[in-house]
Amino acid sequence: MAQLTPEIIVFRGKNAFKKAFTDLIQVGKPFVGWGATDRAMEIDPEFTQWYLKEREKKGITARQLYVEGRGFLKSALSEFKPIPPEYAGPATTLIYGDRVAIFLWFLKPIFVFVIKSKETASAYRAHFDFLWNTRVFNFDEILHSGLLQKEIRERFFDKKMAVVRRKKSFILMTDEKGQTTVERILLLPPRGTTSGANTGVKEFDSINSHPEALKAWVTILGGVAPGRNGYSHIKNCVKFSYSDSVEKRKLNTAIFSSHSPPIPVLRPNGFGFWHSFTNLSNEWIVLFLKKELRPIKQANFPELLSVFSQIEQEKIKLSLQAITNYGDEVFNKESQSVDALCSYSEEKILPILINALNIEERGKHEQCTVFAIILKIAKKDPQTAMDIVLSARKEQTAPDFYLKELEKKIGKLLLKKR
Repeated sequence: MAQLTPEIIVFRGKNAFKKAFTDLIQVGKPFVGWGATDRAMEIDPEFTQWYLKEREKKGITARQLYVEGRGFLKSALSEFKPIPPEYAGPATTLIYGDRVAIFLWFLKPIFVFVIKSKETASAYRAHFDFLWNTRVFNFDEILHSGLLQKEIRERFFDKKMAVVRRKKSFILMTDEKGQTTVERILLLPPRGTTSGANTGVKEFDSINSHPEALKAWVTILGGVAPGRNGYSHIKNCVKFSYSDSVEKRKLNTAIFSSHSPPIPVLRPNGFGFWHSFTNLSNEWIVLFLKKELRPIKQANFPELLSVFSQIEQEKIKLSLQAITNYGDEVFNKESQSVDALCSYSEEKILPILINALNIEERGKHEQCTVFAIILKIAKKDPQTAMDIVLSARKEQTAPDFYLKELEKKIGKLLLKKR
């Protein structure tokens, strides 16, 4: 029998979720879903209380997955299970009757897509049942598993280890600085990825640039779970997205299985200069990264800071330290540091920030963060910013890759002003 074309209903605006919840009440069937949230209560408490009471009147039961540490709408008729933050997505999905509703709370205005299709609802419900009945491990459980602890000992010996938590991945590395060869363990949760920065620069946030490295290789060790003695073999588990050309940045992709030979993800000719990894499996996957670093200048600020007062110097140092500590997370965790840097004149602060492009990469997109702040400041006076960048390129005061990119982007700002 031919599958019927699904009916898709789109609700848009501040009443979008109300229309979807009202539809759920009218259908009156038990529902399941993931991404449970209390956003509705934040937006319209009165309506949300009505929705919960109507559910109780009609006896509409539910099973829902929520993210640990986040709120959800509590109800005596709902059964909840937590999932670790590593598995969190930006949407809520509810399956009721012959419908699938996807709530995109993060959009402005809010969108809700309701797919009316018996076959689609059945497929989504089967996926939910798999998630509901699957034991989901969080990062701490994976980190302290015997298999990973053994890997850490063999790779890092007794050296002090640092953990970098990215949006959808984790980096384990030694806390040493000034290395010429870097080795790191990358942990990808199910559907996790190494991309996804917070700089606001599209290219850096969607796929990572790596001008600090001369060569790099990644080995996909396999799946890991507590109680497991060896890495599981997983076929076609990791997607490698990369660019052949730094200039064109045309993305290519390749799919790799675990236990494959080391993958050369970056070569001097530009192969993989921009790249990211995505876990396509439902298991935690361990990758091992090794890269040779290019020699770069050391960030040196004393002379550049001399044009500021002593109090201003201390504030700037604290702001630069915040970038070193948080990387691109500085925009969320220490936004006042970014604001402080942006408050100074371009002539005085841009030479310091350009020099800061030499700070050591520690897995937190530090240089990309500095790059984004420079662009933010450049919008005030693109011509002055361009003059400073061109001078820096001539004097080679920072990695040429970033300076060339700044020249391109500031050039576009200048064109818009004309």
